[in-house]
Amino acid sequence: MSAPSLSGIGDEATLYFTHVPKTSGTSMVRLAFGHLPDAEVERYGSLKRLAGRRAQPPKLVTGHFPWGAHLALAPRRHAYLTMLRDPIDRVTSMYYFIKNVDRRHFEHPRRALVESTTLEEFAALPQIRNLQSRFVAGYPAMKAGRLVAPRRFDRALAAVAWRQLQSYAFVGFQHRFEASARRLLGELGRELPAGFADAPRAKQTRGRPKVADLSPPTRRALEDANRADLAL
Repeated sequence: MSAPSLSGIGDEATLYFTHVPKTSGTSMVRLAFGHLPDAEVERYGSLKRLAGRRAQPPKLVTGHFPWGAHLALAPRRHAYLTMLRDPIDRVTSMYYFIKNVDRRHFEHPRRALVESTTLEEFAALPQIRNLQSRFVAGYPAMKAGRLVAPRRFDRALAAVAWRQLQSYAFVGFQHRFEASARRLLGELGRELPAGFADAPRAKQTRGRPKVADLSPPTRRALEDANRADLAL
């Protein structure tokens, strides 16, 4: 399958930004699409709610959803975008973001889960392991991981996710955020705004260890829980 070009996608299409948690997706969406009117943006809640936009399809759908949401508006033209991150760094950031977020401003729905698990246990949970690959692979992969033995599933997931990734119009990388932003904005016919380098990133994780500071057993446990993501 060939990826569509964002520069040639046209106005009669919807862009789907599959935001994997803790990949700088919020920052990228704000930078690239913050100028869009609210009426042209659908913040994903469910396929049923998205299907309700058939009469007035959005220009952008963004949120924590996997590949496949475009079926709610089929046969409308579409293109997928996403950001990826080093899997060990991502799951560590996710765990400590949930653990340390200021509860006065935001009660994370997975707060109780984090408080009852270690980082290693959290990363191994069926709903957490290989999250990037499952987002990219699509809706069936989000469910299948709970039904198949992890190692067997990981091998199949890695292959499906890699194949599906080839259809994405844009794939950026958290550790190369500026280069990714420049590339995306370029494809959209825009340039990085003045003062970009000094602008703070959204939802930064506080109080977390660096990957280099993780113990060898912890590092091995996180790698084992993210084998498909590491392959991706």
